[in-house]
Amino acid sequence: MEYPDDGTHPEIRQVRAANAATYKYRRRGIPGPEVDGMQALRDVEDSLRRRGLLEKRQTNSGRVVTIGAGQTASSTNGVIPAATPRTPNSIGVGQDGSDLSYFSEMKFGSNNKSFVLVIDTGSSDTWIPSDTCRSRACQAHTRYGAKDSKTLLMSTRPFSIRYGSGQVEGTLVSDSISFAGFNMNISFGVATRVSDDFIFFPIDGIMGLGFRDASTQGVPTVMDELVNNGLIDQKLFGIALARSTDAVNDGVINFGAIDASLFEGELNFMPSVSQLGLWEIKVDDASVDGRGAGFSGRTAVIDSGTSLILLPPADALKLHSIIPGAETNGDIFAVPCDTTSNIEFTFGGVKYKVPPKDYVSGRINAGQNICQSLITGRQILGNNMWLLGDVFLKNVYSVFDLGNSRVGFAPRRKAGSPPPVSRPTGTGTSSATSPPGGDARTSNIPSPTTTSRREPAITRDPRIGNAAPFDNPESAAMRRSAASVVGMVVLCFVAVFVVVGL
Repeated sequence: MEYPDDGTHPEIRQVRAANAATYKYRRRGIPGPEVDGMQALRDVEDSLRRRGLLEKRQTNSGRVVTIGAGQTASSTNGVIPAATPRTPNSIGVGQDGSDLSYFSEMKFGSNNKSFVLVIDTGSSDTWIPSDTCRSRACQAHTRYGAKDSKTLLMSTRPFSIRYGSGQVEGTLVSDSISFAGFNMNISFGVATRVSDDFIFFPIDGIMGLGFRDASTQGVPTVMDELVNNGLIDQKLFGIALARSTDAVNDGVINFGAIDASLFEGELNFMPSVSQLGLWEIKVDDASVDGRGAGFSGRTAVIDSGTSLILLPPADALKLHSIIPGAETNGDIFAVPCDTTSNIEFTFGGVKYKVPPKDYVSGRINAGQNICQSLITGRQILGNNMWLLGDVFLKNVYSVFDLGNSRVGFAPRRKAGSPPPVSRPTGTGTSSATSPPGGDARTSNIPSPTTTSRREPAITRDPRIGNAAPFDNPESAAMRRSAASVVGMVVLCFVAVFVVVGL
């Protein structure tokens, strides 16, 4: 595999770039670690190889995101494609084979040109690369221009978006888009400059699924247009994500309705409290195997475009301090590779579990039982704001209800699990129960029909209980751990700083 040696590969991008991008939301900067880029790549490849995913990332070259009858994941595009959705008004959600990015296929223009877009609840704007873009990221992906569609309407209105990782700029256009059985005209961006963060991931652009208030482009969002065109009755969507290790990728987005076969029990809804147009909800607490950490006054932004769980450093430290055997170097945390501790996040009085298979990553040192935690200490937004990405979302079916400004969760049911059964109504803000002989439904939400070098010793720190610091910040183990986290923080597509030209 050929990689650039200038630090632009997503796996080795510096955390300090994200810090700089989010300066306006922080009172003081948090410097990123120095990273050994090539060692980071080797560690990522080792991790993929152990999970049997490296060959899939290296050899596949198609663009299939959803598979139909007779197709297999091994015949596709370096991604794990989604099974064809069983319900109407739905689109499969594929992933990159390492649980870093989740995306769907959209078709643009009169020629139905295909693009793979990140499904992003952390932003509100949709864009794809322009055929006039000369950025390396554009050259590596599918581009769009007048030759691709007879119905494309150009404009000179510029846009610029800076995410938690990466930035784009370009102009607004209007054309048709097709997905999930829908076809409609929308305004969207064609990017003429795209940062190198996007080069090596199998994504061409982003579909923003946030509130219109957060749009930098100042045009109706995809969800706005679905309602405006009478294509859905309710302005909401449900998301289910799958793991790379799941037997079946039943990842899906349901537009305008929910799929009750993908969750268990009740949907528990919490109001969005964001002043920034984000999917932000109040956090009751976080706990480890039922032992509460004692958080209060925290909120969480629910972002399908972010790979990890990002907490302000002090909060990440507090949570890891009650995980037996946890260690830290400051903002990067490690836990025993064989930990059985479940982490729970409580919203609206209901706990949602994140098991070790989702928050425990690769081994830091060969021969040692210490692995990287995918809950990291990074303050991307406000002092008391958490960012819950795919590490969390793989465990729930999520409903994003724009019409009522609320987010709903229910425990995820995987393909092949038993069908829903009758359950008593819960105490959530709003709930979906399972009537006898039928699928769970909400009363007001329709369901669809159908090293050789010796590492320094790690010491215990009595201030933080079981979470011990890495003794030497320059140790190879710490640098590898930091580099690995950098690679996954790269997918942090919450829009944090924008410049709009009118």
